[in-house]
Amino acid sequence: MSRLTRILVAAGFVVASCLAPLTMSQAGAAESPPRQLSLVVLGDSYSAGNGTGTVGWEPATAVYELFGATLFGYTGYWGGTYNGPQGSYRSPYNYASLYTRWLNQQPGVHASLTNLAWSGETTAGVLAEQVGAVPSQTDLVLMTIGGNDVEFAEIVKQCFAIGFRDAKTCERKIAAAQAGLDQVAARTTAILQALESRLDADAQVVLLGYPYLAAKNSGYALGSLSLLGLGYRAADQLRALQAAASLGQERLVSAWNGSHRLRAVYLNVADGRFGGHEPDPRADGRNAYRWLNEFVETAGYRLTDRGWTLSRPSFDMNNWYHPNLIGHAAYAQALVETIGVPDTADPVVADGGDIDIAFAIDATGSMGGYIAAARQQVATMVEAVRASAASVRFALVSYRDYPQAGGAAGDYPYRLEQAFTTDTAALEAKLAALEAPREAGGDPAESVYAGARATFDLDWRTGARKITIVVGDAGPKDPEPISGDTWEALARVSYRLDPVQVYGVDAGGLATVEFANLVAATGGQIFPVSSPDQLAEAVVTAARTALAKPFAWLQGPFVDKVGATLTLDARGSYALDGDLVSYEWDFDGDGRYDQTTMEPTLNHVFPDLLDAVVGVRVTDQSGRTAVATTPIQLTDDGDTVPAELDNCPTVANHGQTDYDQDGVGDECDDTPGYPTADQEDGHELPAAGPSPEPTEPTVEPSPSEASSQPTASPSGALPAVATSPPPAGGAATSDGLPGSGSQASLAFGLGGLGLAVLGGAALVARPKLAPLWQCRGR
Repeated sequence: MSRLTRILVAAGFVVASCLAPLTMSQAGAAESPPRQLSLVVLGDSYSAGNGTGTVGWEPATAVYELFGATLFGYTGYWGGTYNGPQGSYRSPYNYASLYTRWLNQQPGVHASLTNLAWSGETTAGVLAEQVGAVPSQTDLVLMTIGGNDVEFAEIVKQCFAIGFRDAKTCERKIAAAQAGLDQVAARTTAILQALESRLDADAQVVLLGYPYLAAKNSGYALGSLSLLGLGYRAADQLRALQAAASLGQERLVSAWNGSHRLRAVYLNVADGRFGGHEPDPRADGRNAYRWLNEFVETAGYRLTDRGWTLSRPSFDMNNWYHPNLIGHAAYAQALVETIGVPDTADPVVADGGDIDIAFAIDATGSMGGYIAAARQQVATMVEAVRASAASVRFALVSYRDYPQAGGAAGDYPYRLEQAFTTDTAALEAKLAALEAPREAGGDPAESVYAGARATFDLDWRTGARKITIVVGDAGPKDPEPISGDTWEALARVSYRLDPVQVYGVDAGGLATVEFANLVAATGGQIFPVSSPDQLAEAVVTAARTALAKPFAWLQGPFVDKVGATLTLDARGSYALDGDLVSYEWDFDGDGRYDQTTMEPTLNHVFPDLLDAVVGVRVTDQSGRTAVATTPIQLTDDGDTVPAELDNCPTVANHGQTDYDQDGVGDECDDTPGYPTADQEDGHELPAAGPSPEPTEPTVEPSPSEASSQPTASPSGALPAVATSPPPAGGAATSDGLPGSGSQASLAFGLGGLGLAVLGGAALVARPKLAPLWQCRGR
C-alpha cells in the first residue's frame, strides 16, 4: 500500500467516524416523506464569505485526491471567485453553502440557499437592506452580525497590523467597542423582531458567534520601546471583549426565546471549536493551524499530510482576519452537529408551494365586461388559489396600446396598478378603479408585450413559482412598436428570471401564433374563455396547473474564470408526487438543452467567455416539467468587472480595492502603499506572559505543495475539519528569516524587496509532528 493510499484510508476512516453519529441521527429519514428546506444567510463578511476567494490554482494529483472525491466527496478544489454583486464578497464556499450541500446529501432532503449577506454590513444595514429581501416562506435564517457595529476591522488594524498599530488607539477602540455592546444587542433584537413579523410561525434563526481574533496566551503587547515591556496587552484585551460580546449574544437569544414565537439558537464557536486555530498576533509568527486568514493571505486550506494551513496571497484587506476555507467548514460542522436537519423542514405535499401571480389585463374598450367580472370575482379567485398554495401574492398591470403607433389618443402601453401584495382588499381597490374606455382601440392588436414585460420587472420572490396571467381579446404586435420586443425577446427575459411562466386567458383573439410561442417557451398554457363568468375558473386553473409541476432549483449564481469546471447542483429540486426522473441542462442560456442526466449534479467545463444563465429542466414520473435558471459569468480574470474598468484586468479582485489610489488594484499591485514602519506607540513589546511552545523553523512549501489545487467546484459532502493539534498557545514561531512570519512577510514585501508569498502559497510555520487526524470541538 502506497503512502498516499495509507493517508487516504486513515483520513477517510477518521472523517467517517467523526460524521457517523450525525448521519446516523437521520436514520429512518429515507422512509419519511421528502422534505424541502429554504435557507437564507444574512449578516456581514463572516457570513458572506470574505477570505475564501482565489483564482488560478493548478492541479496536483495528491492533494486533488485528498481534497477531491476520495476524502470529502468533492469532485474538485476549494477556492474560487466571489459570486455576488461587486463589494458583497458573497462566496459559494461560505459556511451556509457547505451546510446546504450537507443537507442535500441527507435522505429525502431538498435544500435551497439564498445568500443576502454583505461584507462590512452592520445591524442597521441588515434591518434596512437585507431583512426585507428574506422570502416569507424561509425555514431557516443563518447570520453573523455585530462585529462591524463595534469596528472589529479597525481594531484588528490598529492593534495588530504593522504600520497601523498603535497602543493608545488600540486601547481606545477596544474600550469603545465594549461600551457599544448593549446597543448592538438592542439592534440585534430589532433584527429578530423584524424577522418574526416576516416569517412563518415555524421558522428558525441561528445567530452564529465570532471566533477569537487572537491566539490565547500569546503575550502580545503594544507600546513605546521606552516602556520596557509594560505595554497594552492588546491580544488579551481583545479576547476579553469578544468573550463579553459572545456572552451578550447568548443572553440575548435566551431572553428572546422566553417571550417570542420565532425560535432562535445561538452558536458559540469561540470557546472550544476554534480554540488553537486563531491568528497569531505577533509580527514574527504565523499559526500553522489557523482557521482564519492572517495578513496578506486568503483561502487557507490544509496541507493534509502534515496538517498545516496553506493559503494564497492577497493584498485585499477584506480577505484578512476572516475564516478561511477550513474555518467555514468548521462553522458548517457546528451547524451539522447543533442543528442537523432542522425540524422546520416542510414535508413535500401535492397541494402546496409558494406562488407569485401577476395579472396583465387588457384595459381597452372591448374588455369592459371582463374587467367588471374580475372586480366581482377577485375574492373568489384569491381564496381558491390560497387553498392550493402555501403562500400567494398578487400584482396587477394593465395595458392598452401605443397612442402614437396604432392606438387611440387615451391609450398607454402599460401601467402598474398594484405591486405584489398579500392584501386582497388592495387588489380589489385597484380593480375597482380600473376602467376600460367606451370606444374601441385604433387597431386589432394591443401592447401585450409591454404589459407582460412590466410584470417581469416586478419584485418576484426567490424560490416561489412565478406566473404572469395575460387576460385579453387581442394579440400582440410582433415586433412591438417603440420597444421592438418580439416573443423571442420576452422568452429570453422570462428565462433569466428563473423563469416567469406566461399563461393566457384568451377572450377571443389573444392566442396568435406569436403569443402561443411565448407561452410554450416559458412553460405556460392558454385557457380560452367565451364569457366573463368563466374568468375566475380559468385563473384558478392556471395557478393550480403551475403549482402541480415539480419544483426546480439550480444553486447559484456562478462567477469564475474561463476554462473553469463548475458543478451544477439541482438537488434542491423535487417532485410533488413520486420522483424526478431526468435533468436536462442548458449550459449557455439559449433555452436549448445540451445534456440530459439521471442525477441532479453535473460537472461541466466552461471554455468561453459567457454572461448568461445556466438552466435545468426537471421532469417527474408523470411527465410534468419545471425549469430553474441561475446567472453565470465566465471572464478572463474571474471577477465581474469589465476589463476597461478593472484596476486589475488580469487578476480577480472582486472589491476593486486600491489603498494608495494609484489606479492599480491592491491584488495586482507590488507596492499597494501600506505603511511598513511602526508608529512610536505601536511597537511590539517583549512577551508579557507565557510564550507559545517553540516549533521547528518556518519553511516555504515545495512547489507541489504550494500550487496544489484541482479545477472543479465542490458539490459533495461536508469536509471534515479535524486537524493536528496546535502547539501550546495556538501559534507557531518563526526563525526570524525575512518574510517568515505573517507580518514579517507584509513588511518585507511592501518594503520593495518583493513578497515571498507571491510565487505560491503563503509561508507557514512548521509545527512539531503530531497525530495527523483527530476529531476536535466535540
